[in-house]
Amino acid sequence: MSLLLVDDTGRVGARTSTGADGAFGFVDVPANRYEVRLIGPWRFATDVVVYRQVFGGRVAEAPLEVIPGPEVADPEAPATTPVRPSAMPAPQASARPANLADTGASVVELSALALLLLVSGGVLVFAGRRNCVR
Repeated sequence: MSLLLVDDTGRVGARTSTGADGAFGFVDVPANRYEVRLIGPWRFATDVVVYRQVFGGRVAEAPLEVIPGPEVADPEAPATTPVRPSAMPAPQASARPANLADTGASVVELSALALLLLVSGGVLVFAGRRNCVR
C-alpha cells in the first residue's frame, strides 16, 4: 500500500510504501501539517480525515487502521488518455489476393503497354532509315 503526505495546498510532501508487516515511515519531510492519503484499494477504518504534524523532519507517530475500500488513484501518476477507435472504415476484402508488390496494375495492361512501345519504336526506326536512304 502507498501513502502520501499532502499539504493544505494539495502538494505532495512525501510518499512511501508499507512493508510486509504494514509498517511505514517518511524521510526528510519539511515541517508542516499534512493529510495522510492512501493510494490503492484501501481506506481508513474511520471516516475522519487523518492529519499528521511534522516536527523537525519526524512525523508524529500514531497507528493508522485501514480496511479494504474503493480504488484511489495516485494524483501524481501520469494521466492516461483512453484509446479511441479510429474513425476510418475497416478495410474491405479484395477480390484479388494481396501480393507483396501489388500496384493495382494487371499483367495484361503492362504487356499491352510494352507491345505498344515496341511497335512505336520500330516505326520510328523504320521511318528514320527511310529518310536517310534518299
